[in-house]
Amino acid sequence: MKKIIALLSTALLFGAAVFAEGYICANDVEKQVFTTEVAQEDGFSLRGTDEKVLECQACDPVTVGEDTFTQRFKYGSSKLTGIKFSAKAGEKVTVWGLSSGKTEARVAVFYNEAKKSAGEVPVNAYDPTKCSVETWTVPADGTYLLAAKKNTIYVYQVKIEK
Repeated sequence: MKKIIALLSTALLFGAAVFAEGYICANDVEKQVFTTEVAQEDGFSLRGTDEKVLECQACDPVTVGEDTFTQRFKYGSSKLTGIKFSAKAGEKVTVWGLSSGKTEARVAVFYNEAKKSAGEVPVNAYDPTKCSVETWTVPADGTYLLAAKKNTIYVYQVKIEK
């Protein structure tokens, strides 16, 4: 009986890991500058370089529905800097973000492991009352880097769901 319970417990833990939702929110990360890749919870990593840093910084409050963000990830365009995660085909990745430009909307791009664009989502021009919330469907199992296609963007949260 103990073996059966142990097997069932293991199966439940494995099943929870396979079907678990994951997210990263800037509010949950200590304010700092990233110049290397640093692992976070739920399989995310924050990745910066000496030349193109990723910064978790305080910001004007941004409210979307019931969520209020008081910190953000700030980073410029690079195929090496951004928010890294693994996902499976068909999963939905939702990004809360804004452009750093007050008049220019920008694009967040998902680079695959070959550093090729696998998809994009727009982010509105900077206005804390108009945060973009955009969803992208993962085309294939793999590891992706959510980066800025051009210039600087702010990302407040990224969530992966089945």
